This record gives sequence, C-alpha cells and structure tokens, in this order.
Amino acid sequence: MRTKTLIALFCLLPGLVFASQAQTPLVFAIPGAAASATLDSIWKPLLRDLGQALGRPVEPRLFDNYGDAVAALDSGQAQFGWLGNRSAIDAVDAGQAEIFAQVLDSHGVPGYYSLLITRNEQPFKSAAEMLQQRHRLSLGLGSKGSTSGTTVPLFYLFADKDVSQFDFRSYRHANHEQNFLDVAQGRIDVATLSSNMLKRFEVSWPQHYDRLKVIWASPLIPSDPLLWRRDLDPELKPQILKFFLDYGQESEGKPEQKLAQERQRLGRAKWGGFKQSSNKQLKHVRILNLFGQIQSLQADQSLAEPERQQRITQLKARLADMQQGQH
Repeated sequence: MRTKTLIALFCLLPGLVFASQAQTPLVFAIPGAAASATLDSIWKPLLRDLGQALGRPVEPRLFDNYGDAVAALDSGQAQFGWLGNRSAIDAVDAGQAEIFAQVLDSHGVPGYYSLLITRNEQPFKSAAEMLQQRHRLSLGLGSKGSTSGTTVPLFYLFADKDVSQFDFRSYRHANHEQNFLDVAQGRIDVATLSSNMLKRFEVSWPQHYDRLKVIWASPLIPSDPLLWRRDLDPELKPQILKFFLDYGQESEGKPEQKLAQERQRLGRAKWGGFKQSSNKQLKHVRILNLFGQIQSLQADQSLAEPERQQRITQLKARLADMQQGQH
C-alpha cells in the first residue's frame, strides 16, 4: 500500500512543480523616478492584463533608480522591465538582458527628434544656410544635461561640420519651454527643441507656434525600450511580445470595450502602443554617450594634459569605429 502511495505521489510531482512555476510571479522592473506618474494609471492594469494572458501573475516592482532596476535584471530579481536608453545600455552590456520592444508615441512614432527652430521672417530656410550666418545670430541650447536640447544638436549638427556654439554671436542654455518662447517673442534667433515638446506647445501656445519654422531635424532618438532576461522561458517570450504588440491595437476577437480601455491607459502617458525592437536601437545612444564623454574630458582641467589628450584620442577612435558600424 505504501509503495502505491509513493508511486502516486511521485507521479503528481511534475504537475505540482509546473503549477508552482505557473503561480510564481514574473517581476517587471520599473525605475521609481521614471514611473511615479504611470504606475497606477498604466503599468498596474497593463501587467494585470498580461498576467491573465499568460495564466501567471506579473508583479510590477518599483526600484529607487535606474541602476537598481538594471541590477535587478542582471541578478534575476526581475525577469523583464522598462528602462531608459542609457540604462538599457548598462543592462545589455551586463550580459543578461536584451531589448524586445519599445514605446510608440501617440502618433505611432518609435521616438522623437531634436529640432532647430527660428521665426518665420528669418531669411534662412535650412540649418546649412543658418550656419553661414551664425556669427550674427544668438543661439539657445537646451539644459546642459538634455539629450535632445544639447547633446544631439552639438553632435549631429555642429561637430560634424566643425562648428561650435562659441561661433555664434551669443549662446545660452535653457529648458525647452524657455527656448520656444524666446524664439517666438524675438529674444533669441534660433534654438533647439524636442519634437514631442513642440507638439505640446502647439496646443498650449498656438499663437506663438504659428510664428515659427523648423529648419533642422536630427536622426530619430529612440523611445524607451522594454527588456527581458536572455534566459527567460522561451515559451513565454513570444507570448509576452505578442501581448505588448497587440496592446491598444485592433485584433481578432478583442472586444471594443477592452480596446477602448487599453487605448485610454496608453493615452494617459501619450503613448500609442509598442513596437518590436532589439539592441540595435541603442547604437545612436552609444554614439551620443561617447560624444558626451569626449566633451566632458575636453572641459576637465583637473587631468594632466597628456593623460587628457590620450583619453580623448581613445574615445574618438571608438566613436569613429561605432559610426562606421564596426561595433
């Protein structure tokens, strides 16, 4: 009798293990600072829907900062998550994570652009024409740490043409809103701005928006990625990807009420859905990071000159390789 009981229990073990695995929550990492406004309105209901689709609970877990979220993915405390591009580089380079999707804006664009704006009455129609007259013009850059307002235009517009902000009659740093208003009201000649902020200002200040024209747009700056651990169950990966790609989109059998709910949640963050992506989306971000490091070294007076120049030369060689697609 005991033997039969043991055999019966042994036969039940695989099912019990499977059930236990199915009920173990998958942890979705979210940097707290980035998600304070989106946790309750988007991520909790979205991940609850994902859990229902997978037949397994999905737990959103807030981390104090991007570094802690990256560490959670690397250590296995989290199986997937939402990060910014710069922190995604750290997660991918740590070797345990890879990008599988990215956010779309409300117009379905997987990113945004850095723009250069000026008033309609300015005679130049392009950045090239503007740069020929830069010595008589005032320039507004974004905040010093702004990707779209400072780093992107300095690299893609100025460095490539051996131009510096110091070539202008004057320049200063300010936020996007100040740049927009200063150009519109004639306090500055040209300024940088992000495309997503310009869309907002079109609604907020249509009278100022109508006075402006865009004379330059950068390459696309990719939107925030979603990553999963490389060792995530291969049966789960296509299910998770399909869920995100379908979210907020019409699909066969999806009730209209459910579609409306999904779109309402996405709309709270001015998102339009998700798009499949890969680690390749980080290429431009890596380039910009290297350019930023070079700029920092050029301004660093604490290093001995030979050491500073050696580091700059090494970084410029890496930057050249990356631009040629060798890495």
